[in-house]
Amino acid sequence: MIGAGLVAAFVLLAQESATFRQASYQIDTSVIDRWQRLSGPDEPSGEVVVVGIDAASIREIGRWPWGRQDLAELVNAIADANPKSVSLDILLSEPGVYSQGRLFNVFKHNVA
Repeated sequence: MIGAGLVAAFVLLAQESATFRQASYQIDTSVIDRWQRLSGPDEPSGEVVVVGIDAASIREIGRWPWGRQDLAELVNAIADANPKSVSLDILLSEPGVYSQGRLFNVFKHNVA
């Protein structure tokens, strides 16, 4: 009984050691990499649609970044197709028309 307790304590300590975690990680990634190579590439399902912003869209709507209203209309148009999910990868690096800083400047200039 004491031997089993010592083994359990040793296993718990080993699991916490950095060496054990690193070795475990390397084994996991090695197994996953091999599995991916053996299973081969997945065939495209045809269920994924990427909506890109191309030169024609820029000519029609205007330079990037588009306003939040334009982006909302785009997302609503996509939503009308009843997708299972929608993911956005957009960097809004400039303030929007209704951002706090712009509204403050507009208010400040209109009051003066």
